[in-house]
Amino acid sequence: RPLTAAQIDYALDDVNYLGDLYRHLKQALQEKQRIHWLDEECAHLTHPATYQLYPDQAWQQVKGIGRVVSSDLSIVQALAAWRENTAVHKNLPRRWILNDQAILALAQNKPHSPTQTRSILEQYAPKSLRHAKNIHTVLEQAYPIDNNLTVVDRRLSKQQQALVKKMMQATLEKSQQIGTSPSLLANRKSIVSLILGEESKITAGWRHSQIGTQLMQMLDN
Repeated sequence: RPLTAAQIDYALDDVNYLGDLYRHLKQALQEKQRIHWLDEECAHLTHPATYQLYPDQAWQQVKGIGRVVSSDLSIVQALAAWRENTAVHKNLPRRWILNDQAILALAQNKPHSPTQTRSILEQYAPKSLRHAKNIHTVLEQAYPIDNNLTVVDRRLSKQQQALVKKMMQATLEKSQQIGTSPSLLANRKSIVSLILGEESKITAGWRHSQIGTQLMQMLDN
């Protein structure tokens, strides 16, 4: 983003074919009595809450956050929130503004001068140098903050890792039986969330009836 004229034309060409595809796919779904699957997926995709941004919570999605010590999390939070707001303002992907690796490096190294900040950006995110001044200002404001943030430990025990493998195998077998993609049915992330007792899409809707009951029984056992 922003999209070029050629990219927009390409997107419009896609739409030209979706009408015919829709009729074909809808008929296939009706024959398999799976229209309600589509309804559930579309309800999620069209719900405003699906796209609600919470900049102060964006730090939880930074890849590698589990390696950051608690005292540095407020820095990660401040940088991630600034990145989220900047990306929205400029209409650009957030990692074009500042990548996750650079956020972690800045939090761990805690540069105390603009020169040190630029040095870290040169190493981890050279394209973000144009934001160096703003990034350093964010850092200066973040250092004294202590929000008592904690990271949920998502590391799995050997027993849990073995259970993930069993569940993924069960999902693969079920997907072959009903003729759908195993990752659509229950991907690894949703399985791990189930095992950790977190919210998982497996526990509701059509996924629950197709595979969720079986996986939850495996978890209980």
